[in-house]
Amino acid sequence: MVQIILPVKEPISDNMRYFLISIFILITGLSFGQITVDYYNPASITSAWTVGIDIDRTNMGQCFHVSTPITITSASLKLRYVYGTNSNPIQYAIYATTGTYGVNCTGTGSPLALSSTIPLTTLTSNYTFQIINLTFNGADQATLPVGNYLLSLVWNYNSNPSPSPGGTTDGTVHPGNVGFYQNNISTWEYMGSDLFFYVYGISPTTKKYLFFSSPF
Repeated sequence: MVQIILPVKEPISDNMRYFLISIFILITGLSFGQITVDYYNPASITSAWTVGIDIDRTNMGQCFHVSTPITITSASLKLRYVYGTNSNPIQYAIYATTGTYGVNCTGTGSPLALSSTIPLTTLTSNYTFQIINLTFNGADQATLPVGNYLLSLVWNYNSNPSPSPGGTTDGTVHPGNVGFYQNNISTWEYMGSDLFFYVYGISPTTKKYLFFSSPF
């Protein structure tokens, strides 16, 4: 008769248990982290657009795509100022869109979400673009279904001085396009260009359910 001796399973030591739990928490935490929803980061900025009431352009934005339902947490544009600074606030907005994405996509309706603000004086150079990230908080952490949206720089002031978002006129790299609000004719317009931008978010289920149990 062949006798089979099975090894006795040693209990996990406290130190090993703490180590495994720490790794589990780290991995779980990373899975709950903020993700990049969409972005365009050209090698260099080749164009900038001025906004302001006196040139009848009060919004300038980029159409982007949401591929899975997401709760918006923050967004970035590359901005510089023109003709000095003032204390007027820089703010971003998220709009629903109309038109064909990448061709004549523009914003429509009222903003779905408005970001936090910073004064224009935050910008430190008239010639160097800076990445300005603004957050969406509270009720403005809008949950967006799959679809196309517009991230817009809101500037309801005279353009002298004003922030200018940067991008490229080569509209073939990012699949979206630029949309802007033409104030004098009260309508949205578009162009075949793209702004530097990042949109960040988290899963809407993650936002609601952050409880988990350790398997150890």
